[in-house]
Amino acid sequence: MWAHYADGNKGVCLEFDLSATPDLHEKIFPVEYNDTFPVINSVDDLPEALLRKRTAWKYENEWRILTNVQGGKPFNKASLTAIYFGCSVTKDKIDEIRNLMIASGYTKVDFKQFSFYINKIKFTPLDDFPFPKKKEHTPEHDTTR
Repeated sequence: MWAHYADGNKGVCLEFDLSATPDLHEKIFPVEYNDTFPVINSVDDLPEALLRKRTAWKYENEWRILTNVQGGKPFNKASLTAIYFGCSVTKDKIDEIRNLMIASGYTKVDFKQFSFYINKIKFTPLDDFPFPKKKEHTPEHDTTR
């Protein structure tokens, strides 16, 4: 999908924990892969058409969010768990997004970048994102006693 939708591997993919944004559960749908397409006679026919792709794309296993909200869809910040960067995203662009995330109040999002190899794809964690790491709970640090 990166070559088709992410500006030649210069885009991003967002990972969400849907349990942190429960209102999305009723708005996320799997794409149906079929080589026949519905006839669109009215706006009511759009959802079926928007959730259909040719069978050649079945390997994508795509899901889509359908909503009647125009523009971006607000979500609970805690639900954004990771940002995957295409292999052609520059370090400067990643730093720009990192700074925007910090300024917007995000506290824990994993940054990962795709790398392509012959016959496999690798996700490389970008550990230098300056979010505070969760502290491990150990008995010697227990202040509840």
